[in-house]
Amino acid sequence: MAHDVFISHSSKDKTAADAICHALESSGVKCWIAPRDVRAGEEYAGELTIAIKNCRIFLLIFSKESNVSKPVSKEIETAFRYEKTVIPFRIEDVEMRDALEYYLSNLHWLEAYPDDKEFDSLVKAVKNALGITDQAPVAVPAPTPVPKHEYCENCGTAYNPDNVTFCLECGAKLTEDAHPPIPIVEYCENCGTPHNPAKDVFCLECGAKL
Repeated sequence: MAHDVFISHSSKDKTAADAICHALESSGVKCWIAPRDVRAGEEYAGELTIAIKNCRIFLLIFSKESNVSKPVSKEIETAFRYEKTVIPFRIEDVEMRDALEYYLSNLHWLEAYPDDKEFDSLVKAVKNALGITDQAPVAVPAPTPVPKHEYCENCGTAYNPDNVTFCLECGAKLTEDAHPPIPIVEYCENCGTPHNPAKDVFCLECGAKL
């Protein structure tokens, strides 16, 4: 399996190592960890060497157990021989023994101690080292509202029922019920003939200006 990170740990820290592996892989970082990724029937030491050679980041889980582990020391030597980026992650407050200090003293350490279940800073550091950036969610623009239109039952002219009360064409009052709108009617002061004030300028009967 292609991987980005080799997780180096003491077998006695397996619970912590598995939790760290899960945190990284849940964030999209591919990990190699023993014994999970050791292929059946292959030589264990050779599998470790190949995995270190093919990783981009060597992650050391540092504890009192890994501090005295000879297999971990060999893994660290191999990582430096192949010039890997090494990230030490301390889960216990332990002074390094001299053999490890030779390799690790000049590196920047990440500290989980005293909270050995807090991995946010580690995940962020690993992703930064790998050049993985969290994509911000893409904002989806809201759909443009479609204007609502209805039609005057008197003359058929389209109108927006949200802001129009009277038909702009015939002057009829616009209603939302099933009854047809009733046109506005006024009467000529000269002869008394009814007329539509929205349309008529002169009386159709006597010609008087309305």
